[in-house]
Amino acid sequence: MSLVQAIYERWQADPRLTALIPPARVYSGRAAGDAVRPYAVIGEAPGAAARHTTHVAIESVAIELTAWSDDPRLARALLDEWRRVFERQAFPAGGARCLLMQAEMARVIAPDDSGWQAAARYRVLVERPAES
Repeated sequence: MSLVQAIYERWQADPRLTALIPPARVYSGRAAGDAVRPYAVIGEAPGAAARHTTHVAIESVAIELTAWSDDPRLARALLDEWRRVFERQAFPAGGARCLLMQAEMARVIAPDDSGWQAAARYRVLVERPAES
């Protein structure tokens, strides 16, 4: 299971997040061409750094959560819920473990006349078993 999938599963398991945007409208990497608002995208940003020891590998990965909505209140509520569900949390990610998610940026903007965007970028420390 990838880190993006693990984050999606946490979203899917949280009733407050799913009340704002149901899991069927949460996409991995890119939204479908016919996505209906509100919808969200979970993506891994380029530029992971890794540190290896004999027993474990620690990676620093950037994850971006982005949502589009017609309602600015929903966009602000999403930032609050992302903070509650993901900020400074540890959770399993398949054969790995997310040790910590720390927000680097969180904002709500109106990029153009097409609605509101909630965006957050997290630095995630992931522990994986070291390869033999």
